[in-house]
Amino acid sequence: VLREAKTSTENELNQLRLRNDALTSQLSMAQQALLNTANDKNNVISELRAELKMKSFELTTLGVSFEERMGQLRASELEVDVLRQEVSAHKSALQRLEHEAGQD
Repeated sequence: VLREAKTSTENELNQLRLRNDALTSQLSMAQQALLNTANDKNNVISELRAELKMKSFELTTLGVSFEERMGQLRASELEVDVLRQEVSAHKSALQRLEHEAGQD
C-alpha cells in the first residue's frame, strides 16, 4: 500500500513538475511578448516626441513668419492711407485750380 502511495505521489509530482515547466515557459513567453510590446510602444512614443518637436518648431517658424507679414501688412495699410490722403489733397488742389481757371 505504501509503495502504491509512493508511486502515485511520484507520478503526481512528475505531472506537477511538467505543468510547472509548461507554466514557466508560458510565463517566459508572455513576459517576452510584454517586453516586445513595451519596446514597440516606447519606439512609437519616441517617434511621436520627435514629430512633436518638429511640429513645434514649424509652428514657431510659422508664428514668426506670420508676425513679419502682419508687420508688412500694417506698414502697407499705413502707406495706402498716406497715399489716399495725398490723392485727396491732389484732388482738392486740382478742383481749386479748375475752379480758379474757370473764373478767369
